[in-house]
Amino acid sequence: MQNIRDSGKCKIDLVKNAWKDFNPCAEIECYKGSAADLPAQELLKGVDLIVLAVDNDPIRAILNGFASQYAIPLVNVCNGIWMNDDGSKIEGQAGQVQWFFPREHEFPCLSCHGSLNQQEIQENLMPEQEKKDRKKAGYIFNTTQSPAPQVIPLNTIIAGIAVDSIVGWIVGYKKTAALVIL
Repeated sequence: MQNIRDSGKCKIDLVKNAWKDFNPCAEIECYKGSAADLPAQELLKGVDLIVLAVDNDPIRAILNGFASQYAIPLVNVCNGIWMNDDGSKIEGQAGQVQWFFPREHEFPCLSCHGSLNQQEIQENLMPEQEKKDRKKAGYIFNTTQSPAPQVIPLNTIIAGIAVDSIVGWIVGYKKTAALVIL
């Protein structure tokens, strides 16, 4: 369980240490860097499931494409909050657990389902100079950043639903729902 002493530490190290405490015999490989990097993708080629718990759609899009290319099941676990126009008040929050099984029609990829914000992906992945040029030309709207990722009770609920769904899929004790939205 994370505590105040963990603040500022790398998430991957915290998860690895917690898992090793739980199962000292576990073999864990970690990669610190972008999932878009070749070393990360080489590691991912050998996995049975990709679990997304990322903060932006560009990396979701990259891993969605990777999962599709290598026929690896993927589960997207995410939540979000929406602020009012001046950023002073939370207007809403939601979360979802979404499965993608390549080549299974009832479990579409994130892009096919419409779960990815194509404008965010385009803006985030374009070269820095192009971002500056487009912003200057007025192509990028609503440039104020939303608040930093929030630790809210919804995170715990969504994580619990995701763990139940993943364990159910692994051991086969229940049918996997393609999409759960709260």
